[in-house]
Amino acid sequence: MQFSLPSDIAGSLMALLSALTLSFAIGFSWNRFCRIFRQATSQTILLSPATQLAGAVSVSAAALAAGGNPPVTASAIVALGLVLSVLLSQMMLRPAIQIALASVSLLAHAALPNAL
Repeated sequence: MQFSLPSDIAGSLMALLSALTLSFAIGFSWNRFCRIFRQATSQTILLSPATQLAGAVSVSAAALAAGGNPPVTASAIVALGLVLSVLLSQMMLRPAIQIALASVSLLAHAALPNAL
């Protein structure tokens, strides 16, 4: 016997999963992205590929959140991402791991049906 969800529940779960993947992408990349706006950031960090990738991921995730959702939903996605970035900054993960997880989250969003 095969189990299947009603289409309205499945659609809601996909929308939630889509929003969460974007929030995770923003959360994992935001701390590194914000460093480019600080006066005291060294030149090596500014020019590193990890910083460039973090900027691309966070701006892309925010643009996807704003482009495909109503304004309230998009704001909630970005706000959740910012809260996650604050929580993740306390975890002291290496920047390479954070950027990798941000990229995987954005790729997971792109792999979802009707995500783009």
